[in-house]
Amino acid sequence: MIKLERKQMHGFGSFGTMELSMLEGTIIASFFPEAEEMTIKEIQKRIDYSYERANTALKSLVKKGIVKEEKVGKTLVYSLDLQSLYAQIGFDHYMLERIIELKKKNPKVFRAIKELEKQPFEIIILFGSYSKGSETKESDVDLMIVTDKKNKENDIYGLRHLYNLDFAPVFVKWQEFPKIKIENPELWRSLKNFSIVFRGDDLYYYWMYKNEKN
Repeated sequence: MIKLERKQMHGFGSFGTMELSMLEGTIIASFFPEAEEMTIKEIQKRIDYSYERANTALKSLVKKGIVKEEKVGKTLVYSLDLQSLYAQIGFDHYMLERIIELKKKNPKVFRAIKELEKQPFEIIILFGSYSKGSETKESDVDLMIVTDKKNKENDIYGLRHLYNLDFAPVFVKWQEFPKIKIENPELWRSLKNFSIVFRGDDLYYYWMYKNEKN
């Protein structure tokens, strides 16, 4: 699976009782979307900080129990505790950057999807070429909408005419969404690595990361 080429430009600092530097928050967010083990060089490449600063911040996150350190052969690898509240906040910051990027590059698509947020859908996900940044003039706007709402197609039909965009919605019932992992693992991996989540990020995070082993 091709990874998303990106830079994590912003993080978050302290809140609650734990002190975090902005760099530590940036590192936490940099683990997404894959949320897999990374070496310090891989992390450094994504956050664009020096090796020394990245190493110091990583060691601090290990001490705080947010990041785990493990030696594989002669190499140290780091992984994020996905059950941590700080991990979920890191995901939120990662996703915010993805949404901002889309708004700058494709403002019409952004506005159209924001219109959809007025509907009582549980999760709204942009996937496919627009989320990968590989769209062309002929590309459909691929959406996955998790909902049990009836007559949901009417909401999309109106947007097609209002924004002159070719939407290709996939409607999934709430109880069917987590089953995608078993029934279509390739689609699940693609959603994980490239999705832009406009609504339901807490639910999405639970199924994609917290409950990932089940």
